Amino acid sequence: MLDRGEVRFSGDLTRLQTAGEGKVWEGIVEESLFAKLDPMSIVSTRRTDDGLLCRIIADTPPIDMDASVVRPTLEDGI
Repeated sequence: MLDRGEVRFSGDLTRLQTAGEGKVWEGIVEESLFAKLDPMSIVSTRRTDDGLLCRIIADTPPIDMDASVVRPTLEDGI
């Protein structure tokens, strides 16, 4: 996998998925807090009745977000 022309990962898809363990977070945020999140860390966002359900890649849980660590998917690795 390349990032700006540099090799960031080389290996099979299972290893790519495993590399993200403990770094994928999911939680609901209000729209006002969503604007404070790092846009480069957001994998996906979906609107719910309670707010925006965000899936985020980070070493630690995002501040101001009640997030739980979740199992990484291939989408998270890409």
